[in-house]
Amino acid sequence: MALRRIAALTRASGGDPADVRTWWKEDGHQAMDEATFLVAPGHDRIVRRKAKARLDEIIEIGLR
Repeated sequence: MALRRIAALTRASGGDPADVRTWWKEDGHQAMDEATFLVAPGHDRIVRRKAKARLDEIIEIGLR
C-alpha cells in the first residue's frame, strides 16, 4: 500500500516510478549484501539471492 502511494506521489511530482524502482532495487540489493542472515553454513549465497528476488518482486508490484 505504501509503495503504491509513493508511486502516485512520484507521478504527481512529475517523476517516473520506474526510476524509483531502479534506485530502490539497487539500494535494496546493497542492504541485503550487508545484512546478517542466520542460516546453515554454505547457504548464505542462496538465501541472499532469494531475498533479493523477493524484494525485487515486491518493489515491481508496489511501484507500478
